[in-house]
Amino acid sequence: MKRQTMQVTLLVLVLIFKCHAAEAGILRITPFLGFTTPENRTSYGVQVGVGGGVIPIAVEGEIFKISQDHGYPSSVFYTGGLRLQPALPIPISPYLAGGIGILREDDTVSTNTFFVYNIGGGAEFKVASHISIQGEFRVFKPSGHEDSLTFKRLTIGIGLKL
Repeated sequence: MKRQTMQVTLLVLVLIFKCHAAEAGILRITPFLGFTTPENRTSYGVQVGVGGGVIPIAVEGEIFKISQDHGYPSSVFYTGGLRLQPALPIPISPYLAGGIGILREDDTVSTNTFFVYNIGGGAEFKVASHISIQGEFRVFKPSGHEDSLTFKRLTIGIGLKL
């Protein structure tokens, strides 16, 4: 009897997860464009997230590049982290995100690599069943950088949920 109850409970949870995942999309791909300080340099990249079905937490990774400008080297960030985004019954869905990764700076003479962590948040504005517009602000802090830089990024992107 106890085993049957567990099996039924597991089946119900799987069905709920599958129905919700089909509606919410289990894979999210978001190309984005924006500006990153210092000096409001152009930045662009892509985020990929997996999860966010029944549990409002997704694992995400991103790669983004900041252009070389105003005496600053070009920078490429490779990060992974978590995104907390509760499912709301309205078209606007706020979220918090954070993660860790690496920063590679290339100033045409040398390339340097730093550990980096980030925290931020944003909102998705649902425009169709699997398409959203995403606005985001994140702060990236490299460890061991001689200039004690803090990168602040403001972006807009188009999210595709598959």
